[in-house]
Amino acid sequence: MDFELTNTLATQTGALAWSLVIEASTAAALASWTGWGTPGRAAIAAIAGTLATHGFAWSYVLEHAEVETFALVVLQVEATVVVIESLAYRLLVCAPIVRCLAFSVAANAMSAGFGLLMNGLV
Repeated sequence: MDFELTNTLATQTGALAWSLVIEASTAAALASWTGWGTPGRAAIAAIAGTLATHGFAWSYVLEHAEVETFALVVLQVEATVVVIESLAYRLLVCAPIVRCLAFSVAANAMSAGFGLLMNGLV
């Protein structure tokens, strides 16, 4: 990669910690707001999904993104992560897959958006 993430929180460990907090909070809030499962189970699903995918996502972006392709690579990775993490919501929170995808999209949009914002990329 020809550029570096600029924020001091942009280590894999820092990004994972922020992702866990943001995604669990987002999923819990969505469950509370919609009544789709309990907030606690939604938070656990978010944590499980994030722990399962974060290492892959982080490594893939760093290995494959150049300045010109960063947005496209992040979008591809996030789309993959959303699908994989929706399985955790399916197992722990709700039956309809559309709802599980909604949980995953909301949680990942919040954490990815936060990461991009913190690094001055949006």
